[in-house]
Amino acid sequence: MCRFLCVSCWHTFSLLPSFLLPYYQYSLRFILECLWNFFSQAHLLIYYHFSLQNTYTLIRTAIRKLLHSLTRKADFDSQLLAGLKLNYQERKKPAIDWSNAEAREALLNDLVNDALRVLEVTATLPLTETEPKLRTILEKVTFQDIDPKADGKEFQIKMGVAEDRLISTVDHDMRHGRKSAARTFNGYKTHIAMVQEFEFIGAVEVTPGNIYDGQVAKDLIDQQPEDRRPQRMIGDHCYGAGPICKGMEERHIEVVDPVTEARDPRWFSSRKSTFKWTLRPNPAVSL
Repeated sequence: MCRFLCVSCWHTFSLLPSFLLPYYQYSLRFILECLWNFFSQAHLLIYYHFSLQNTYTLIRTAIRKLLHSLTRKADFDSQLLAGLKLNYQERKKPAIDWSNAEAREALLNDLVNDALRVLEVTATLPLTETEPKLRTILEKVTFQDIDPKADGKEFQIKMGVAEDRLISTVDHDMRHGRKSAARTFNGYKTHIAMVQEFEFIGAVEVTPGNIYDGQVAKDLIDQQPEDRRPQRMIGDHCYGAGPICKGMEERHIEVVDPVTEARDPRWFSSRKSTFKWTLRPNPAVSL
């Protein structure tokens, strides 16, 4: 995707090809499946749907998946999990009045108590190859959104969003992301390094949506053969942080970006905002 700079307002903009949907996020598995089918000349594409799940669905689904794996084993004693408050054989949501705060709170406490019971039992059981991961997911989704109340007996959904919050038990890698302070998305980011002169894509990296753009700059450079690496990297302000510039300096690559005056010398370059976008004859890569 090619980005341009408006010489009137000095803002960047992008021209999207006809086959791209603006602001639509594709999962990593979907992208890899499309690439596999394309290069293997397959005629059928398999589409995956990874749903964004709320706290109730996350905990309930994580419990159901772990229980399903445990109860399939012939030597599993089902009495170990006797006393669970909810039925995890069914996929549908519990039939409660979702507009009633007390009903939602009661369901949340039942889910958390059941999750704690399952975690307690499975802590001492021999687990198969996939079950430790299922247990880890259950533990994460149980505690990432929940705080105990003052009495220590009941639970409530905590304020704010947990760092690196898991948002789906189907696709464990998708995350919350931000396009700006006001615009959010859920899914993945696709990072592309493109040779500016020829618009040739030299490297691609897909990350969860919460990964900072500049963090993958080194990966995009290191993917390319040494004899084809650029002398100059052109990007937006995300690539002007101190550690990123240092990493490029170690690779003998000049960073060209609209960095403002330093607000924090630990993270930002000390260059002033006198940057001019220019095209030079030397090879350059755009991010």
